[in-house]
Amino acid sequence: MKRQEFIDALRARLNRLPAEELEDALDYYNEIFLDAGEDKEEETAESLGSIDDIARQIYAENGIEPDGRPTFILDERHDEGNSQEPSPEMPVQRSYSVRQQQPINTSKVILMIALFPLWLPLLIVCFVLTLVFFILGFVLEIVLVAAGTAMIIGGIVTCFKIPPAGLMSIGIGLFMVGLFILSVKAVFKGSFNVFAGLINKLVGVAHNIFVGGETNV
Repeated sequence: MKRQEFIDALRARLNRLPAEELEDALDYYNEIFLDAGEDKEEETAESLGSIDDIARQIYAENGIEPDGRPTFILDERHDEGNSQEPSPEMPVQRSYSVRQQQPINTSKVILMIALFPLWLPLLIVCFVLTLVFFILGFVLEIVLVAAGTAMIIGGIVTCFKIPPAGLMSIGIGLFMVGLFILSVKAVFKGSFNVFAGLINKLVGVAHNIFVGGETNV
């Protein structure tokens, strides 16, 4: 399961949470995926366990049961002979949303600046190659539909002189236009996914360098 699928599924199961609590929970798990990296999204989702179990835990930590009844969390550190009855007003500890952000990793920033002459050209090359791939796909699709249209028009004209050749030309033209219709979405979607994947990877690397990890308190 990918990061966005996990977040969407968790959002659907936490629809009874207040908006602020919901966003806190989703932000927490979203940052877990970002810290792990895009190439480890499925492993991260598997390591987090069942979404239903996560939702139950979050509901319990917020004093809510999935069926809407209030739930109570007793404090285990009570004095001997002094028990306290649970009540809806008792504060509930949220272990997933109270976080401390560590300072920027200075050594990584210095290393990144020192390697600037190396990684910047590589970044530019990756961006240019992605752009070339997109432009090439666009040009090929234009050529394909233009050639197919020309074959169809030429075939119609040829049918009046040499019917078999005209029909063959029309058939080839229709095939090319059909190939264009089938491939145009895949080409543009593939180009977009490559570009989006590159951007997400860069964002993930920058996040790991400039933003420290999080610790629960």
